[in-house]
Amino acid sequence: MKVCPECGARFETVWAQCPHDGALLRSDKPDPLIGTTFAEHYEILSVLGRGGMSVVYKAKHRLMNRVVAIKLLHGDADQIATERFRHEAQAASSLSHPNIISIYEFGIAGDQPYLIMDCLEGSNLGEVLQAEKHLGMERAINIFRQTCLGLEHAHKNGVIHRDLKPSNLCLVTGEGGAEIVKIVDFGIAKLMPEMGREQTRLTQTGEVFGSPLYMSPEQCRAKPLDTRSDIYSLGCLMYECLTGVLPIEGDTSYETMTMHISKLPEPFIKVAPHLAINRSIEAIVFRCLEKDPADRYQSVSEIIADLPTVKAESGSIKVRSVQHPAKARREIKVLRYSFWSLFVFVAAVLAYISCDNGSSFDRGTVLDKTMWNAQTTIAQSFASNHMYEQAKFILLDSEQTARRKFSNKGRLLTVLNMERIVFEDGRMFEDLEAVNRRIAETNNEILLNQYAYCMDQLDKASAHTGDTSLSINKILAPITIEAISHISRALVGNGLIMHAEKLTARTKDIYTKMLGASDPLVGDVDLMLAEIYWRQQRLSFVEPLLKDAEAIFQKSLKPNDKRIALAWLRLGELYRDRNRYPECETALEAALAISTKYYPTDTNLQYQCYNAYGCYLDEVNKSKEAAEAFAKADKLKPTDLIED
Repeated sequence: MKVCPECGARFETVWAQCPHDGALLRSDKPDPLIGTTFAEHYEILSVLGRGGMSVVYKAKHRLMNRVVAIKLLHGDADQIATERFRHEAQAASSLSHPNIISIYEFGIAGDQPYLIMDCLEGSNLGEVLQAEKHLGMERAINIFRQTCLGLEHAHKNGVIHRDLKPSNLCLVTGEGGAEIVKIVDFGIAKLMPEMGREQTRLTQTGEVFGSPLYMSPEQCRAKPLDTRSDIYSLGCLMYECLTGVLPIEGDTSYETMTMHISKLPEPFIKVAPHLAINRSIEAIVFRCLEKDPADRYQSVSEIIADLPTVKAESGSIKVRSVQHPAKARREIKVLRYSFWSLFVFVAAVLAYISCDNGSSFDRGTVLDKTMWNAQTTIAQSFASNHMYEQAKFILLDSEQTARRKFSNKGRLLTVLNMERIVFEDGRMFEDLEAVNRRIAETNNEILLNQYAYCMDQLDKASAHTGDTSLSINKILAPITIEAISHISRALVGNGLIMHAEKLTARTKDIYTKMLGASDPLVGDVDLMLAEIYWRQQRLSFVEPLLKDAEAIFQKSLKPNDKRIALAWLRLGELYRDRNRYPECETALEAALAISTKYYPTDTNLQYQCYNAYGCYLDEVNKSKEAAEAFAKADKLKPTDLIED
């Protein structure tokens, strides 16, 4: 007697499937293996599940007291089935990932092939969908992301699953109650790039492997497969999870496979209008479901980059904008027409301007620059459509063009930053590490060029000392205090502090000669140079410069000028660090008096003064007063303050 596990009908028949619902019939007799010892070490506890080729038992290792699952082939399995069984062990055991089931052992006990694997307590996604019809958005995204991470690992290790479907995703409870996805059943997985003779023979019989409801068009045609076939199956699974409806379903397996080849799935708004699924999420699914593998995501990594993220603390979902493939195809047709129309016009213009080699500040012909702009625009279009390899190829060529033909490093830095974004989105981590190094080197080179330019301008200014035909403002225009300060700070930040010292010292010398030793701008340079020496811990050089700046400001500025407060502040910090507390107190109180009375809206200056004063009070064990000063500083602390 056989029993249908779905409808409960009982049959005295040789049929393998229930005529009512197609479910595999099971014997109503108790399984003879339950309670026995298998392969010397495993006590069979119960039946976990049955399939057309195999049965899975829950068992316990008698010596290690570990509960495992044992998968056994049916006794009438032929040689081909046995080889597929062994292939499953080979495919799955080569993988080690939190979202893929672990296979521990493959063997043959007597004439019985078996697998030892994780015993997963929980339900599979197919059972969840049967009960709930569709998933909530947060849960669905969590399952999609984990599935993608497992597939990404399999694909990177040369394994294509080829039978991805809800029943092959087990959902188990992890630490803290988190839902963990485990990809199972690698029985028809394909190993890449080279298959063994047995695997080749398994696929040369003309059979089509997989589950028709989730098979890719190329799989339905029994064509050669790559990782993009799994991406299509994943799209089918995602479609069903979100809408509760299968994307493609015919009356028979043959009709279903034919529809996978030629029929497009219905849009979400038609099959599940009440769910109001975000268009960007629909775009991700429909890109997975493209009929031509070249139009799909080219890797699971690209899907991961586009998937929404869920904030654990709030449960809110952040969705990245993704263009629907159908809309993209329409726009590409328009772009092609527009591109070729524009190309004819641009070609004529470029022929005219191809001989101009540009100004001395930006070498490179107009033609070169225009072609470079076109290259980077095309690369950006490729990247927007997740064609990261194509974008990488174009950008690397654009980088070399920028290095060879252009003197302006701005273009080089632009293309390097574009590469960085492409490598981040495309998860090309080795390329990302290399381009970050090139960006740092280019920034350093640009900074050194600016340093050389300023030094050259300072030399020219020195040559004009005493020249009455030129105004001082005109001579000093290229080397303003603001420009010198900006470059000096950048040099210090990039570890080029000796260059910063040389530049600032030279500026002080030129400004003193041209403006006089008592000019406030000389005092500004003194503050800059003192800061550089302070960073070098050459404190004996710092105090004279700060005193010099304070004296200049007192003599030439109003008594309440902000620069006087800054000079007192720096002197107070220096005295504090050198344990000269009476002088420290005098200097910091002077800085506080000016900043609070005359600059009440300058919260940055007041914050620095109160904070420095609090540090001083703390060092002299005036804890209560220090706490009050720090409290005032915290209220004034600018939200955009960048601390050195």
